[in-house]
This record gives sequence, C-alpha cells and structure tokens, in this order.
Amino acid sequence: MKKSKSIRAEVLEFKGNIVKLRLWDEVDTNDAIQKAINGRLFAYLDLFEKDSITDLQRRHFWALCGDVNYYTGHEVEWVYEYLKYQFMLAENLEEYPSLARGAMKKSMASKLIEFAITFCIDNRIPFRKQQWYLTTDISRVHYKLTMKRICWLSGERGDIHHATHLIGMGGNRKVHKHELSTFMCLSRKYHNEIHNIGFDTFCKKHIVKPIKLSAEDLRELGLSN
Repeated sequence: MKKSKSIRAEVLEFKGNIVKLRLWDEVDTNDAIQKAINGRLFAYLDLFEKDSITDLQRRHFWALCGDVNYYTGHEVEWVYEYLKYQFMLAENLEEYPSLARGAMKKSMASKLIEFAITFCIDNRIPFRKQQWYLTTDISRVHYKLTMKRICWLSGERGDIHHATHLIGMGGNRKVHKHELSTFMCLSRKYHNEIHNIGFDTFCKKHIVKPIKLSAEDLRELGLSN
C-alpha cells in the first residue's frame, strides 16, 4: 500500500476544537476524494518540532539501509527495522524509535545514522554513496574507518597517511613521534592525489580534516610500540 504524503501547513488559529491552517503544499483532490469516509475527510495533526529529524537525515538512513540490503540481500524494510531495534538496545531506549516527523530529535537521528554507519564498517559493507557525512559527526566516522584501515573516500582498503608532522623522505618511522601527527586513511589512489595536489587543496576538494590518534590507537594500528 502506498504511504500517504504528509501535507505541510502553518497553524493560523486555534478556536476551541477548530483549527485554521494555511497549506504549504497542494492537495491532490482526487486522492482526497478516495480517502473520504461518508463524504468526510479525516486527518492527523502532528505539530512540527524545530529540533525534529530532518528529511535529509531520513533519506541518509534509508540509503544506509539500502547499502546493507544491496550487500546482504535482506529486504530493505527488514534492515530498516533491524537497525532501529539494535539501536534501541544499544542506547537503552524505553520505546522503539520512530523516524516520523516530530518523533525523533535531530541529535538522536544523528546517533542513529552513526550507528548504521558503524554497523556497515564493522561488517565490511561498502557505501554506495558518501553523503552520509552531512548528517552525522564525520570525525567520529573517520576514526572508525581509520581503525579498520578503510579509505575515507572510496571505502576500499586504505593506508594510514600522516597528514601533519610528517616523517619525510628517509625518515625513521621507529623514532618518529607519531602522537604529534594527525592522520587520514586513504587508498593508494587518494594517497597519490594528496601528494600531487597538496594537503590544503585536497582537504577543500574532498571536505575532509585529519584526526588525532591516541597512543593506544597507534599501537593497535602498529605505528608505535
């Protein structure tokens, strides 16, 4: 069954149980006639919250569900419900999360998207599109990709690139103070590109910023003892 499209409106007046609205979207009169019950048309009034999940966040979550569907073969609706359920358990939520307008805050939606991204990273599920960075904390995502040695830009196997406080040609990696550096994880293609066009141009082109790694992270990645 096709889901009804929400109609955006502005509340102009409350008068008892009568509400006056100004519609922002056109109404499909033929669709409205089909939905009428005994000649009367009924609707839900769901008041908008300014901190509510955005349509862009919804689209990005669905896109991530599509990535899991494409890689695993599970129905996208099943993936959608599965990720929400696992997120509910991880966040100790008292209720099953809803992505309906007004039912979830933008901050919680950002956490949900990050949870889905982490699920894909942990399960080596490739991203078909990279626009998810627009609606989440990209530095946290880049950290997770780096620790899995996954290229930030292509999703392929990547190398750890020293972005600042470089080792330099002929430098000794064993005595280099890696904790003073910042890092990116890049495939060979993008590793070559950053050297060819320069650090600043590369960061502006791909909208990326290097991250710091702790001493423990460096040991886990085999960059220090």
